[in-house]
Amino acid sequence: TAAPTTSPTPAPTGYPTPAPTHTFRDGYVPFNITMLPTEDVTMAEAATDFEGSVNEDTQAALLAQSSIPSTNLDSGSGKQVIGGVSVVDAVYSAADGRIDLDMKIQLYWDYSYEVRAAITGSSGTFETLMQENIREYFYANFNSTVEAIFRVDGDKY
Repeated sequence: TAAPTTSPTPAPTGYPTPAPTHTFRDGYVPFNITMLPTEDVTMAEAATDFEGSVNEDTQAALLAQSSIPSTNLDSGSGKQVIGGVSVVDAVYSAADGRIDLDMKIQLYWDYSYEVRAAITGSSGTFETLMQENIREYFYANFNSTVEAIFRVDGDKY
């Protein structure tokens, strides 16, 4: 007769760490602005308000998406879903008519999927709103009627 088979006693495993649903997390997103005349890139790099304007426009464009509430009703905290937006790095290439921006978006974790869907274009009009905002900035500040193209660098996000 064959010897009885025994299976090793499984080692105990811990419980999975719960997702931090009620806190802010940082998300990093690369943006590209292209088709700019050399002088517009140079003026944007020298402008003291360009990156601040992009920060404000990004937050406003995200909160304009129907899938993202403007405030979180968690215990009446009134916290915004988007806690803040900032340019982490900017590369201005006048020769290429291009501005590359690495953005940090502080977002309420419960809505991370909605924010990602809006940014990547699978829902909402985020990219369209940002393109309009960028064009308006260049027109209002530099009297430029350039048809700048705004894109989220999806290969890196």
